[in-house]
Amino acid sequence: MEIAAVAGAAVVLLVIMGMSVYAARTLPPDAQIPIHHGIGGYNNWVSKSTGLVIWAAIGAVIFVITAVTAASAHAGSKSTPSLILPFVLLVVACGQYGAIRAAQRQGGGAAGQFRD
Repeated sequence: MEIAAVAGAAVVLLVIMGMSVYAARTLPPDAQIPIHHGIGGYNNWVSKSTGLVIWAAIGAVIFVITAVTAASAHAGSKSTPSLILPFVLLVVACGQYGAIRAAQRQGGGAAGQFRD
């Protein structure tokens, strides 16, 4: 079961990396990416390159935690963290998607100034 958790997390990590590459190629150079700081919503806008690296790094850290947790699980035991963490990674991917969409709506202008 841990192998499936790591494989699923690897797929989601590839999706996160792919979204970062897509956004790096399609967003204007002066675009800003929102970074989520808690339940209050997106409240911190950073440069495109910084934001995309942060989202990818968060995904990579969660993937490493998933792999270490799965590797340390005893044979035959079901480790709850290694089963939950791929879903956490999926939530990060959804957050990154929302951040990229917000950056696209922003249009590369001043933070918080969305065009309609």
